[in-house]
Amino acid sequence: MNRTWPGWAIPALVVGLAGALLYGFNEHQLRSASLVQLESNYQAAFHGMVYDIDQMQDALASAQVTTSASFVNAQLRLAARHAAIGQTDSNRLPSVLSASGAISDFLGRVITTADDLANAHANGTKLTAGEQRTVQRLYTESTRLEGATRALQTDFLKSPSSFATVGANVEATDYRSLVRRIWALNAPSKRFPVSSVSSESAPPLGANASKKPQQGNAGIMTETQAIARAKEFAGAAARDPANVTRLGSGFDTPGYMVTVRQPGRRVTAVGLTLRSGQVLWMTTDEPPTGQTRFTVGQGLVQADRFLHAHGYASVVLKRQAHYGTTGTYTYAPLVKTVARESRPILVKVNLSDGRVTGFDASRAIGATTPPIALQPTISASVARRDLSPGFTVQKTRLAVLEPTGRQAILAYAFTGTSDGAAFEVWVNARDGSIVAVDKLTKTEPQRF
Repeated sequence: MNRTWPGWAIPALVVGLAGALLYGFNEHQLRSASLVQLESNYQAAFHGMVYDIDQMQDALASAQVTTSASFVNAQLRLAARHAAIGQTDSNRLPSVLSASGAISDFLGRVITTADDLANAHANGTKLTAGEQRTVQRLYTESTRLEGATRALQTDFLKSPSSFATVGANVEATDYRSLVRRIWALNAPSKRFPVSSVSSESAPPLGANASKKPQQGNAGIMTETQAIARAKEFAGAAARDPANVTRLGSGFDTPGYMVTVRQPGRRVTAVGLTLRSGQVLWMTTDEPPTGQTRFTVGQGLVQADRFLHAHGYASVVLKRQAHYGTTGTYTYAPLVKTVARESRPILVKVNLSDGRVTGFDASRAIGATTPPIALQPTISASVARRDLSPGFTVQKTRLAVLEPTGRQAILAYAFTGTSDGAAFEVWVNARDGSIVAVDKLTKTEPQRF
């Protein structure tokens, strides 16, 4: 007797196979979406942790520069806050990316120690010599941690491996020794012991004014003139294609934005004021790829040359930093011999080839000089009374600070070093109070 398939069997098999394929597809889609979300979470946590470790280190460094109790307390509170945020991010990472909990443990010690010190001196008493050594130990270990995590961050940016892959299967990656690279911090497992001029318009900056273009009939720069000025500033060739648009209402200064396409697929945007043709900012859109061939110091030489070429000779360097293949340099313009700290000029240099890829003077251009006397009422020696003995002053100058919503302040700016790091400390030139401390140099990534 011949057996035959029922008429419904084949359609049922087809439907079943289609259902299985659809289920498998949906599972694949869900798994892919989960991996993407996991990767995003890991990346956000890791980069956030590195940032807050850097900020924590800066705060601990600043706490050693002055003996002013109120300022030291504020920096200790700031260090504890960044340590707490960094610890939260560290706890979101797989163990291999958080050094098997060593990072979180260390950040926890920073939180408790910094808070204990701040609470013990909330009444305004100064730290004892032993407590100052405690802060120095925290800073030294924070510096090592900051350097290690920065190096690891650089490796990840260069590697095709994902954070999720590293966390899930260390053996399949090149990061089998991450726990050893971020060392087991050897700090004690318990808390450190804690004892009880007339107002007038500022002159135009740079050669932007000296090379003021011929204006149109309405007293404003034409689009053709804006393109020519932008190409000159960016070092582009006259034949490079460009387009121009008016800056919208969201910009403080009326003007043009010129976009220039240069060889090598580089796109440079330049913002210019409408009437004077002064360059507000310039940025080159290009991926930060390639090997770092220039040091931060060599990048500074390139930034200085760029500013001098465009007429910005009367400036002083405030800060330099190194992130990936980009060197970032912040300058302050001078009024006579006094730096306007609140009107910074920013220059970015590609450390792969030494080209200037960023410039921003929008806060400096058109700013009026604040109504403040440029003569101090106390001497520099008196202003140094609250600086720590371990802070070696290398340079002293006057500076104008213009806090948002507050009156301008004339201050002494003391540039120097403490424990191998460079700082700038601002002290009110009228009453000697500590105004601010700024770390001028960042720790460059090191190999451990």
